[in-house]
Amino acid sequence: MTVKMKSLSFAVLFLAAAVMTAQVVVLDSDRIVKESKPGKALQDKVQVLGKAKLEELQKLADALKPKDAPSNWNPEANTTYKRAKEDATTAVQASFTTGLSDLNDKALEIVKKIMAEKKATILLPKNAAIYVEAGADITDQVLKELDK
Repeated sequence: MTVKMKSLSFAVLFLAAAVMTAQVVVLDSDRIVKESKPGKALQDKVQVLGKAKLEELQKLADALKPKDAPSNWNPEANTTYKRAKEDATTAVQASFTTGLSDLNDKALEIVKKIMAEKKATILLPKNAAIYVEAGADITDQVLKELDK
C-alpha cells in the first residue's frame, strides 16, 4: 500500500470513528416558527402589516383612477401603482426577514445550551433525517424555552 493510500485509509477510519462518537440532535424549524409564541407573534405582525399595505394600495388605486374612465389608467398612474406595490411587498418581506432572523438568533442560543447539556456535536434539520429517536429531537425543548 502506498503512503497516500495509508493516509487516506487512516483519514476514513478517523472520520468514521468521529461520526460514531458524535451525538446528533435534530430540530424542526418549521414548528419553531408556527408553534412558538415569538413565531406566532411574527406571523401576526406580518399579517397585520400586509393587510395595512393592501389597504394603502387600494386607496392609491382609487385615487389614481380617472373619474371619467375608471377602468383606464394612464401610464404614469400605472407606474406609480406598480412602484407602490413593489415597495409594499418589499416592506412586508423585510419585516418577515428581520423578525425571522431575530427568532432564529433566540432559538440558536437555546439550541446551543441544549446541545451542551446533551453533549451533542451535530445539529440537523429534522426533515434531513430518515429516522429520529425521540430523545434526539430537541424541538419541544426549544419551544418550551422560547415560550418562557
